[in-house]
Amino acid sequence: AQPLVCVSVGGQLTSFSGRTVSNLVSQRWEEWFMQKSVTWMVCGAALAGLVLASMGQEAAARPPYLKSFVTTYEKVKGEAETQKCNVCHYGESKKNRNDYGKAMGEALGGANIKDADKVVEALKKIEKEKSSVEGKTFGDLLADGKLPGKNP
Repeated sequence: AQPLVCVSVGGQLTSFSGRTVSNLVSQRWEEWFMQKSVTWMVCGAALAGLVLASMGQEAAARPPYLKSFVTTYEKVKGEAETQKCNVCHYGESKKNRNDYGKAMGEALGGANIKDADKVVEALKKIEKEKSSVEGKTFGDLLADGKLPGKNP
């Protein structure tokens, strides 16, 4: 910033560059305001992006898992598409797995498996496992048209 040296010319303060003090102050105010406006716009856009990104994280099963599930078990397709992640999970956290979700996690042997054949293989494998419904396996429940998971 240049030092402001002013003289009185005809009763009005004027800088050596010939501009009035009020014009210089006004120009500096406009520059400051524009810098701050750009900063606020960038921050606002970043915040809006974060909000929009977090909204897309609503409860939904991992797409390959849900797709494989509804293709494999047509009888429960409608209910599974309504329940989405709650076929395997309960509550707000993805860490909360119902009994079916726990069995599925063990059968997959890892997180975020993207190979559809491995997902179907895991689905078929746990059909034989006991569910929390006495005398019924997960496969029995699915054959009866019921979702297999039960929350604790």
